[in-house]
Amino acid sequence: MRHGNAKELLVKESLPELKGYFKNASNRIRPRVQMLLVMKQSKTMLTKYELAQQVGVNHNSITAWRKLYEIGGIATILQHNQGGKRREVIDAATHKAIEKRLTNPKEGFRSYKELQQWVDEHYVKNIKYITVLKHVQQKFGAKLKTARKSHVNKDEQAVETFKKTPISTSKTH
Repeated sequence: MRHGNAKELLVKESLPELKGYFKNASNRIRPRVQMLLVMKQSKTMLTKYELAQQVGVNHNSITAWRKLYEIGGIATILQHNQGGKRREVIDAATHKAIEKRLTNPKEGFRSYKELQQWVDEHYVKNIKYITVLKHVQQKFGAKLKTARKSHVNKDEQAVETFKKTPISTSKTH
């Protein structure tokens, strides 16, 4: 099944060179070199769809890799510019302090804004509201607009007395 014209792209490296690159490549780079190998070994020009099927990747990857090869040759194909993991803004000590404060019923927070200000004052200067909000939601499963727990200083005996007192439902006109 043909999906259009094949793009003309001449692979400059020899088969033994490409096989050497393939052997030494990481798992992330291997399909790119495999694409070049398939192109080199093919007697006819292959479409991106045919290449994608033979290499076992999405056709959009083939398009991107061919463009990389066109621009910078084998050097760009063998390079993977994946960014590193972002540094956590809220460190382990701050996380523990937030956890301790959130699990203590007498020292809880009334709002995320209050929590953000507390973290800003005591732990991480100029921390963004959204950073605190997302951290608390992801790490502690906190959600906005949930029913609050019963007050910690509530008199349980008064509650029982209130429950036992009959409520008058008669209406006087």
